[in-house]
Amino acid sequence: MKNLKQTDVCNILHINQPNYSNYESGKIPLNMTYAKILAKYYNVTLGYLLDDNNEEITISKDDFNKLKEARDIINKLDNK
Repeated sequence: MKNLKQTDVCNILHINQPNYSNYESGKIPLNMTYAKILAKYYNVTLGYLLDDNNEEITISKDDFNKLKEARDIINKLDNK
């Protein structure tokens, strides 16, 4: 990996250190936007990044699209 400090990752994500610390410790879940940024930065799949045992997750394009639709619905409900 790239041996970054928390402050380095905060700069990549454009968030403050206390928020990042909460993500890293699991106090709050990492949102998909930040997960995508980190996966791209580290050149790994989202499955690798989000899975505790670091095994790659394979998902069909159709299932991926359904998950995106579900996420969008949840985000709309959360913003009401």
